[in-house]
Amino acid sequence: MKFSTGLFTFLSNALFAAATYHWDVARIGTVDSFKWLPPFPGDGTPLNGYTSCDSKAFFNATQYKYIDLNEVPPAGLFPWAPSIRSLFNSRAYPGSWHGVNFKGDDREIVLIEYKDVPELAQNWIEEQLKDPQMKAKRFMTVLGKPDSEGKVPQASELDKLKPEDKLFMFAPGELYTFLPLWVAKGAKCEDKLKNLDNYVAPQVDGEGVLAWAETLTRPNRDLGKRDVSFEVDARFVVETEEGRAARLFWEKAHAMGRRAERKRVREERQGKRELRQAQRADKDEL
Repeated sequence: MKFSTGLFTFLSNALFAAATYHWDVARIGTVDSFKWLPPFPGDGTPLNGYTSCDSKAFFNATQYKYIDLNEVPPAGLFPWAPSIRSLFNSRAYPGSWHGVNFKGDDREIVLIEYKDVPELAQNWIEEQLKDPQMKAKRFMTVLGKPDSEGKVPQASELDKLKPEDKLFMFAPGELYTFLPLWVAKGAKCEDKLKNLDNYVAPQVDGEGVLAWAETLTRPNRDLGKRDVSFEVDARFVVETEEGRAARLFWEKAHAMGRRAERKRVREERQGKRELRQAQRADKDEL
């Protein structure tokens, strides 16, 4: 009975996850570095197979494409174009929401008021940007707002600015690296959520933290709008006995399927080689 319940658990989670599937993933694909998958049911029901402590939050921001760099605000990013273009030219693009691999002028970036970024996330961002090695990898930066004369503060001046005078810019795919920090503060399991060593992808073996970011609204670019809202959902989960049984069953089934596919490919190649050898032998006899 436990086995059948676990099987239902797995299928239920897979079905509900499909409800929030980002169809650009199928149409365009994801960047190679994106390792996350939607971990939660799409209808808001509890995550079957686990007990969990969860925390959610909503954020408002603005979203742009690379092609908007030469446009003036609010439709564009012209004041910060050199800094943003430097990011695009110096590191790999980590994808948009769900890791979607938009290319060229369609690559997406997001700006959010720095004061709206939770403190734990701010601390992590600042640590990353102070470390030369990590800064060189991260597709994110902190920008100063233009002054009354339209002048943008230099990077060396950012530490002197108040949070309300700064913006955080990131590629959506970069956000998944530290999602739990956006919602950890005040959660019943805050200590678990804020420890990124607990953050796993895409599924938990025993216990760990799962998280996902989902856009709730998208910019209406036809009307010149750039507003976007997104939700961050993070959960510390402990795998139940039934959930573990289902996971192990499917891991074994997938492994068997991969072995069978490799065997089929080997046999198919062997058959083609034998056919070519037989054809050459026939020609030699002629």
